[in-house]
Amino acid sequence: MAFEKLILALTKINQEGNALDRLEAMGDSYIKFAFENPEMYNLMFIMEAHKESLECNSDIRDDGMKAFNLLKALVGFCQSEGY
Repeated sequence: MAFEKLILALTKINQEGNALDRLEAMGDSYIKFAFENPEMYNLMFIMEAHKESLECNSDIRDDGMKAFNLLKALVGFCQSEGY
């Protein structure tokens, strides 16, 4: 649920403009998410979990990778635009 909320926040950015502008907007959205959802952010990125607990819940890992892949794709667009 937490990563789904983050993915929603990251995909709500304005798709107009160049990739670098969109990357900046995505960064702003990420920071806003962290400040508006500190407990979720802490669970997602700060707290350490035993490896075994993460392996048994592939949905959480998959959602985390979806969020990361949004960033990777946008960085790729920035590179293709020469940034």
